[in-house]
Amino acid sequence: MPGKEKPESVRLTTPSVHYTINRKEVILIKKLFTVFLCAVLALCMTGCRNNDTIDTLLSAPSLTREQSSVLKALSAAHSGHTTFVFPATGSNRSAIRQLDIDNDGDEEAVAFFRDPDSGINAHMAILEPDGHGNYYISSELEGPGNGIASFSLIRGNQSDSVLLVEWTSQSISFNSFAAYTYKEEQLELGMEENCTDLTLSDIDQDGIQEFLYTTKASDDGFLLKAVKLSNDSLKTIASHRLVRSALGIKNILEGLLSDGTIALFVDEITGTGLQTEVFVFNDGVINDAAFNRGYDIPSLTQRADSDYLTSRRHGDIMCIPSSVPPSADIQQQPNLMYWYTFREGNAVLDETAFISTVYGISMGIPDNWTSGCTLRAETEGTYTVTIFNSDNQELLTLVVLNVNDDAVPYTDSGFTLLGNTASNRFFCRFRCTEEETDYIKTHFSILRLGEY
Repeated sequence: MPGKEKPESVRLTTPSVHYTINRKEVILIKKLFTVFLCAVLALCMTGCRNNDTIDTLLSAPSLTREQSSVLKALSAAHSGHTTFVFPATGSNRSAIRQLDIDNDGDEEAVAFFRDPDSGINAHMAILEPDGHGNYYISSELEGPGNGIASFSLIRGNQSDSVLLVEWTSQSISFNSFAAYTYKEEQLELGMEENCTDLTLSDIDQDGIQEFLYTTKASDDGFLLKAVKLSNDSLKTIASHRLVRSALGIKNILEGLLSDGTIALFVDEITGTGLQTEVFVFNDGVINDAAFNRGYDIPSLTQRADSDYLTSRRHGDIMCIPSSVPPSADIQQQPNLMYWYTFREGNAVLDETAFISTVYGISMGIPDNWTSGCTLRAETEGTYTVTIFNSDNQELLTLVVLNVNDDAVPYTDSGFTLLGNTASNRFFCRFRCTEEETDYIKTHFSILRLGEY
């Protein structure tokens, strides 16, 4: 009725029991019912049926006809005791790859597996199609390790090709690679050496990929080597010694510099964290990418050891995170990283960013904040980062919430969602210009492991 106040509670009565529920609880019940209804509808939309069991819902994808034929041939040759071995890295991590290795127009199958009856090492087999939908083993060998880090097929300038396998071993701290040729249904070892990392790159830009790897030098330290396939033979075309401060290798990555030059980024483990060397290939020689003004790239790229602080792509170009500011006038601050690239022999600052290695996020900040801003982090309770200008005025505040945390108190205070992961949501309140706000929103990213 008009002018009459709403009751503060609703009384529900049964013959024997009285329940008193306040209005907030009524609203909560309605919300829970809505969530339950949505969950039921979503479950129905997944296609689950009453006759589905846990085994059928969680079963692995079925093998293709070709894969089944490969498995049948392997089982017949090894008394059915084979287990597949999967490459640990690469865009295709299948234990069975179908490729035209010998350029005869037919796809062979390359399979990696282990036979417990013959030891712990992994095996590689080449299987040929028999013309009737089945495969037979044409060549097989035992590798020097019990696992596979990566596998690639490299084609030369004619009809030649090599199978490049990076083997892993539990008994030693480094890997080894082996390059095999396959002709007349026989695998032959063309080259083998220990390595700490390996990548492919067309560093001389002739349309044919070389493979590059790092290996321990005979007098300690590490070497970076480049190998080329030409006319059925493998040849080391360049070698370069890495700096003495490198105690290990974290990554070798191919990327573009800001001037479009192809470069190699070698992330190195040191006694205090990480550093990076960057190389280009000129006139048959591996050279430093920064050769003007006496740049010392390893010193410029010092930072903590974290899988989130490896060289990464910013758009089309590769950049290196560093805790070293671009100028002595800029005070070094925790969690503030400077992303460097190189142009025509000079080091170039691409972006300044706040990086959290705990949550795996990078938030770029405007260039005009670099020299005058101060960053303060609160790690007790809700993780909060505030950036102030030189007059100690708030420019922005970032908060990290769990996915189950109530965000309403923050959104009511002017915070907006920047991004989220499976476990966290990232909210930011901006007290800066609209242009600066747009820059930060555009340059916020989730640093996913294994993506460079």
